Amino acid sequence: MLAEAVRDELVERNVASIVRGPRIDHEEVRPWSLDEAATFLAAASTHRLSALFAVGVAVGLRRGELLAHSWDDVDLDGGILRVRRTVQRLRGQGLVFGPPKSTISRRSIPLPESSRAALLSHRERQEVEPLTAGTHGRSRALSLQRQ
Repeated sequence: MLAEAVRDELVERNVASIVRGPRIDHEEVRPWSLDEAATFLAAASTHRLSALFAVGVAVGLRRGELLAHSWDDVDLDGGILRVRRTVQRLRGQGLVFGPPKSTISRRSIPLPESSRAALLSHRERQEVEPLTAGTHGRSRALSLQRQ
């Protein structure tokens, strides 16, 4: 606002420009060790979304990128995962899907074999779910849902 006021010649100078902003200390992210990741994946192995966890741990996507994936983004034969959209929860709007913020965030990532195998198993389970759940058995999982 003050910069606009200077441009409009309402004030002579922007006195706020000489003030130093507060120093923000960023907490360093410490990734899991191999043992910690293996312990987590073993504990989550029976969870319905264990494939999501396996991909997340192996590939290291942001939460919004990981949760926005559908089967159209996955090439299981080629072992490639494409990041083409993201999801976020906005107050008053619910879940909002959109493209990643930057061009560099749109990318193709090689899938480790363990993630590819987890996704294959997940897809097989998804194909069986509607048969065992009846008419209300449509998958409600945000991530990797059928389109």
